[in-house]
Amino acid sequence: MTYARAKSSHAEEFTTELGVVTLLLTLGLAGLASYSILRPLRRLQEQFQQIGEGNFSQPLEISTPRDLRGLVETANWMRTKLRELDDMKSDFLAHISHELRTPLASMREGTHLLLDEILGALNNDQRQILRIMNDSSQRLIQMISTLLDLSKMEAGMMEYQIVPTELKRIAGSSIDKVQLLANGKHIQILSDFPPGQLWIPMDGTRVEQVLDNILSNALKFGPIGGTVTIQLRADPERKVVRLSVSDNGPGIAAEDLPHVFDRFYEGRRQEKNKLPGSGLGLALAKKVIEADGGKIGIESAIGKGTTVRFELPLAPGGQRG
Repeated sequence: MTYARAKSSHAEEFTTELGVVTLLLTLGLAGLASYSILRPLRRLQEQFQQIGEGNFSQPLEISTPRDLRGLVETANWMRTKLRELDDMKSDFLAHISHELRTPLASMREGTHLLLDEILGALNNDQRQILRIMNDSSQRLIQMISTLLDLSKMEAGMMEYQIVPTELKRIAGSSIDKVQLLANGKHIQILSDFPPGQLWIPMDGTRVEQVLDNILSNALKFGPIGGTVTIQLRADPERKVVRLSVSDNGPGIAAEDLPHVFDRFYEGRRQEKNKLPGSGLGLALAKKVIEADGGKIGIESAIGKGTTVRFELPLAPGGQRG
C-alpha cells in the first residue's frame, strides 16, 4: 500500500509538471506566432502611413507567414501604382506649366507696351484694365514658375548654388519688395536683427524667394493696420541661425497645421474669408530650406496670428561684428 501511494504521488507530480511545461510551451508558441504576425502587420501599418504622407519610394521587404504574403504584395503593388500616378501628375504639371509660361510672358510684355503708351495714349479706364491684366499675368507666371521649380525639386533635378551668403542682406531685400503691399494695408513691418553680419551657406536666390513668399502670406492674411515682425537670431553653440516671420492675423486651425506645407493645400477657411492663393509658397519653402541643410516649421492659433520660422546652419566664422 505504501509503495502504491508513492507511485500515485509521483504520478501526480509528474502530471502537474507535464501540465506546467505544456502550458509554458503553448504560451511560448502562441507568443512566437503572435510576434510573427503582429510584426509584419505593424510594418504594413507604417507602410500605409508613408503612402498617406505621399512617400512612395521604398517598397516593404519583410519575411511574413504565407497567409500574410499576399497582403504585403498588394501593399507594394498599390505603392508602385500610386508612385506611377504621382510621377504622371508631376510630369503633366511640368509640361503644362512650361507650355503656358511662354504665351503668358508675351501677354505681359504686350500689356507693358500698351501701358507705356508706345502704341498711343490711354484713357484712365483703359489704363486700369491693362494694369489688372498685367497683375493677373504676373501672378500666373509666378505660380507657373513655382510649379516648375517644385517639379524639378521632387525629381531631384534642381541645381542649387550653395555659397556663403549674408542673410541680413537677403532679408532686407525681401522687405523692400513687399513694402508697397504693406503700405497699401497700413501694415508696419518690424525687423529685429542682431548687429553685424550673418553668413550662411545657402542658395541666396532661393532663400530670398522663400522669404518673399512667407512675408507676402503674412501681409496677405494680416489685418489692416496690423504688424508683421521678422526676427533673426544666431545660435553659435548650435551653429545655426533662426529666422521667424510673425503676424497678428486670423491664425490657422489646429487641424490644418500638419498640412500647410503640402502642395495646393489652402486649409478649411470659410469661403467669405478666403483669399486667393496657389497653396504652393510654403511647399516650395520647405523644399528649399531642407535642401540648404535647414528645417522649417509653423506655429499658429485661431485669433492669435501665425509664426513661420526656419533655421539654417552658420558658416564657419559666420557671425561677424
